[in-house]
Amino acid sequence: MKLFFKYFVKVLAVEAILLIIYLLLTINIMPDRVRSIGHAISTLLSLPLSLINRSYPYWATGSIYFKLLLILVTLLTHTFIVYKLAKVFKK
Repeated sequence: MKLFFKYFVKVLAVEAILLIIYLLLTINIMPDRVRSIGHAISTLLSLPLSLINRSYPYWATGSIYFKLLLILVTLLTHTFIVYKLAKVFKK
């Protein structure tokens, strides 16, 4: 469980950095090519919940608690994937 929590903190930090990069790349003063890179980052960050609904998790409608729950589910899913991949490659 400690290892999972360590991975969670690392995934949270990486996704926060990627989200900041996304926000910087999608500002209107950037060329279209650079903005498309930002949208690709956004798509990667929103998987797998975006397969259910394209607005999930970041552009979901609803209360702030619902949005935070979606972001938490996404983070936990990404952490679980990283955790399982680390266990597979460790063996």
